Amino acid sequence: KLRQAELCLRRAAAFARGGPLVFCGDLNSMPGSDVLALCEGGVAVRHTFTPMREGDDEESGACEPEAAPPAVETFEPPLRLYSAYEPPPAYTTLTDTFRGCLDHILLTRHWRCLATLDMIDEADILAEKSLPSSRFPSDHMPVLAVLSLGGADAGERATNGDDEWSDRSYKSYDSAQDDRPWH
Repeated sequence: KLRQAELCLRRAAAFARGGPLVFCGDLNSMPGSDVLALCEGGVAVRHTFTPMREGDDEESGACEPEAAPPAVETFEPPLRLYSAYEPPPAYTTLTDTFRGCLDHILLTRHWRCLATLDMIDEADILAEKSLPSSRFPSDHMPVLAVLSLGGADAGERATNGDDEWSDRSYKSYDSAQDDRPWH
């Protein structure tokens, strides 16, 4: 996953050419993981692993009796991002056996995050056991951020009353109170 993340970030950085960038999606990685450290930390991530050898079964994890010595690979971040959600949600997917934040909205410092969508209440989800359900058709919850270009110093959340979002919670956004369409 680290190699995939590094490749995606390199391509995104080349596309953005130093300009504003929103990098978001299901990263299948939890806050605190090496993948998120690579995206948000702005520092190299060293990862130790045991290389696969001929005769190892990748599906079952069974390895030859004398395992190869561990190897270390270093992944360099091509850009530094920060999360629109601060702190990250406790979960963006929830089942009866797993609860975790796998979906992320990551931003370059060109952006100011004005508001983020609250997660659906855990009790509402678990009333039908897990995601997806008859009420919530996806196995992931929506993440949404209201952003403004060129905002507060180096990506800090908006805190003054100078914009139309100033009377709203910067931790939540209730679309029912907004008559504007979201496209």
